[in-house]
Amino acid sequence: IVVRKLKDAGGLFAGKTNTPEMGYYGGTDNHLFGPTHNPWKHGYTAGGSSGGSAAAVAAGMVPLAEGSDGAGSVRIPAAMCGVVGLKPTTGVIPAPFAFIDWAYNGPLTRTVQDNALMLDAMSGHELGATPSARRIEETFVDDNVQDLRGLRVAWSPDLGLGQHVDPEVLQMAYGMVEALRELGADVAEASPAWENPSKAMWHGIWVPAYGGMLSGIDMESDPGSYDERLRKIKAEAQAENLAQWGVSLLARGGMFAAWHEFMNDYDVLVSPTLASAPFPLSQFAPEWLEGKSVREEVLDWLLTYPFNMLNNPAITIPAGFTKDGGPVGFQISARHWEDARVLGVASALEAARPWAEERPTFQ
Repeated sequence: IVVRKLKDAGGLFAGKTNTPEMGYYGGTDNHLFGPTHNPWKHGYTAGGSSGGSAAAVAAGMVPLAEGSDGAGSVRIPAAMCGVVGLKPTTGVIPAPFAFIDWAYNGPLTRTVQDNALMLDAMSGHELGATPSARRIEETFVDDNVQDLRGLRVAWSPDLGLGQHVDPEVLQMAYGMVEALRELGADVAEASPAWENPSKAMWHGIWVPAYGGMLSGIDMESDPGSYDERLRKIKAEAQAENLAQWGVSLLARGGMFAAWHEFMNDYDVLVSPTLASAPFPLSQFAPEWLEGKSVREEVLDWLLTYPFNMLNNPAITIPAGFTKDGGPVGFQISARHWEDARVLGVASALEAARPWAEERPTFQ
């Protein structure tokens, strides 16, 4: 559906970019094509799972790219490659997957304006697609930067998840928060009153979904052809029971309640996109965050996946670079169907802190 809509809008396709097997984690490596390097730091991850798309945009190979986001797979690589990545509200972009409400297509671009332009082409009602919005904004493209005076902004260093965040990443995020204040926004530090949803995401969404997708694949007859972690996820899915799934669904319901109550007092919630800057390709995840090992963790260095569970819009924009040149992203989220708001706030911040004008030197 998305490919057809982009073609109908005049899009010219350069090709298919790299992803990990079945897009299952926040890096980009596979047995067929190997790893995707970060254009800013050779030998470092480009993020994932849409790492090939983000790297292609950052490197100037293409002006626009499409990705899919099931726990942050548009926003993770966008943050790590210093580009703009949007996960829209469920239904803004039509999709053919009736049972998956947490994984979405989304645009990756150099600028917020390009992101809005691409979203215009990708969005709209589509008969037979589930979910598919019957009404959306006529256009997401707006040449006027949104006036942020009086905007109620909640700033959360960790979204209330209790996750460790790299100090340099926090420093870059604080710079964006200061920019919001300079633009007239009313900023307060606050987080939703929810329990850490990582277990609910893992047991209620990730493991059941991948267990289903992998159920018809014989991964044991030729184990070397498949990612070992995917094989473990399949085995975990086969061992789980419906009670675990039910508890996770109830926890997700509690997240919705906490989110809506929290957003009664704020217009947007902002945070770092990730707890870490890009790390070496040899690692599955950051080795350490503030003294805690997360080297084998899928979710514990991400600040993206709660918004997949909530189905609301979230965008990441460039926030600067660490001392060794790693890009850092800044995340903006809002209520359901307020995609135009997150784009407007992102556009204002982009004008105030024009990190998008930076280009990699491919060193």
